[in-house]
Amino acid sequence: AATAFGRANVHYVNEEYDEALQNYTQAISLQDCVEYRSCRAACHLKLGRFEETLEDAGEALKLDPKNSQALYWKGIALFYLADFLQAKSTLEESLLSDPAKATRSLWIRKCDAELSGSSLPLVGVTAELSKASKPVNQALAPAPATTPATPAVVTPAPAPAETPTEVIDRHTPLSITGRKPVKREWYQNATHVFITLFAKGVAEESLKVDLQQKEIAVSFPLPGGSSDEEYQLNLDLHDDIVPSKSKVEVSRVKVEVILEKKNPQIKWRDLERKEQILET
Repeated sequence: AATAFGRANVHYVNEEYDEALQNYTQAISLQDCVEYRSCRAACHLKLGRFEETLEDAGEALKLDPKNSQALYWKGIALFYLADFLQAKSTLEESLLSDPAKATRSLWIRKCDAELSGSSLPLVGVTAELSKASKPVNQALAPAPATTPATPAVVTPAPAPAETPTEVIDRHTPLSITGRKPVKREWYQNATHVFITLFAKGVAEESLKVDLQQKEIAVSFPLPGGSSDEEYQLNLDLHDDIVPSKSKVEVSRVKVEVILEKKNPQIKWRDLERKEQILET
């Protein structure tokens, strides 16, 4: 079982989720335990199989009802199934079990945004489905690092050589609430990452900004909306930034977030870190 589990972790780190899933399944068939179930739940999550994620996380929680990692995967799956209230409750329970995991708080904020009617973009796990994913009836597999560390939901795996070109994201993000979302684009150069939010008439004094080394939170009232309608951008960043040298600028037609990279040699392949099975 341990051999199959080790192979699965290697495949997961290499983003070979189908092979990882096969090996996790083999490991579980030989030894059903919390760690193996939790890792396979993460793999299902990577492949966008949220019901299967709930099933494996549920089995892990039968063995250890307070397992923070299983609660975490369950909460994220519930989020993507649009059960935001239960997702928030599950993620809060996960945070209580392991207060050191900052990504729990990020996902709780995402739940709050959806429950309040914000047009928070759907980013993260579903946007990173395996490029080689197979039909549902075919075995799939996640792979944590050699020793499971905790995803997204995720510590970033090394970026492959074929990172995207300068303009990485040019689509209007999806909003669970069905409201017209704020269009977002982002691009990067060697030293900075630029995030543009196309929202007209945002009052600078209404902007709330929290720039941390590993995550950012930006929110503002939606122009023309009711007083309780707020746009929220909460990101667990792909790599570290320098908060003191980063800033947010507001113009008549857009809000621009300018982040200085802490590691200029790293080219981001996405705005958010990938969720990994194991957290350090």
